[in-house]
Amino acid sequence: MDFEKQKLLALHSRSNLKGLAIFLMDLSLFAGAIGLCLATNSLWLKAGCSVVAGVMTSLLFVVGHDACHQSLMARRWLNRLLGTIAFLPCLHAFSFWEFGHNRIHHRFTNRRGKDYVWEPLTHAEFLNLSRFQRLKYRFFRTPAGHYWYYLCEIWWKKMFFPRRSEVGGYNTENILDHVVLSAWLVAWPSAIMALTWNISGQSAGAYELGLSVLFCCVVPLVVFNLLMSSVIYLHHMHPQVGWVAGDSRVDSQRMQMLSSVHVVFPYYTNLVFHRIMEHTAHHLRPGIPLYNLDDGQTVLEKTYPEIIVHKWSPLTHYDVLKRCKLFDLERRCWVGYDGVPTAPAIDARYFEEQPRRQAAA
Repeated sequence: MDFEKQKLLALHSRSNLKGLAIFLMDLSLFAGAIGLCLATNSLWLKAGCSVVAGVMTSLLFVVGHDACHQSLMARRWLNRLLGTIAFLPCLHAFSFWEFGHNRIHHRFTNRRGKDYVWEPLTHAEFLNLSRFQRLKYRFFRTPAGHYWYYLCEIWWKKMFFPRRSEVGGYNTENILDHVVLSAWLVAWPSAIMALTWNISGQSAGAYELGLSVLFCCVVPLVVFNLLMSSVIYLHHMHPQVGWVAGDSRVDSQRMQMLSSVHVVFPYYTNLVFHRIMEHTAHHLRPGIPLYNLDDGQTVLEKTYPEIIVHKWSPLTHYDVLKRCKLFDLERRCWVGYDGVPTAPAIDARYFEEQPRRQAAA
């Protein structure tokens, strides 16, 4: 399973100019939103700018995500530098994201006990949870609750100064990344308060300083986490997407292809969000830069029409949330909290190795 060779080489082509331009554009828009937030006295305008800063934090994260795959820039050190900077507003350490995302999620996509991102329980496992754990599990799979999953279950536990037991211990790179992140945690709010103090003519009090930190530091981080949670849910949740036991012998490339969903938003939305929803191409070939993902997804879908495409709308989003509660590994289908199937069983061929096909030119 692969792209046609020459096309693949073109898709993997990395451009320092394109990568740097996207990074600088996102960083400038983030800085502009923060600057306007500090300059205005209107609480409504502050709130609006804060949300925009949160969206730009998310886009900077996408840039950092590409850099972590070494696909944004042509030089490794440039990817490390830009990725580290891009991850600062969302408080992610580069090395911990690389470990959890590249080495675990991409390697063990939708394998129970290994891929911990939106990992579903079986009906029996759900019944064995404590009452509080069942309520928490259910909350994270509601229309309102699923936005809070990443903040509580991934960022807090796996990315932001995680316990050693969560990541298998710290190495020198992890410690250095945490030094950088700690410096940012002190420097960024301090800079915001200093700017507020100067803009106010050195008359700002505790209320004004606290408000600036809230709108410039806290709210953008929360907005990022809400968006991140919903986006990664849609990437790998669908009634046609299955999970397997961690020790199952399956064709890993086929699992990557059929466990990743191409979510189709309006064209301008996908463009603004750096094509992150062309997720099948990304999972099969993480080395394709974000600025080539659209072409990669097109080539892939011409060759493999069985790729799952989700034409997004609020109703289809709700339908996925309603159906994808628990996964029955034996029956290979999604079930509700009562154990009754909510979607058809996934064909066994989903997991089997298929004959190699020539990609469309």
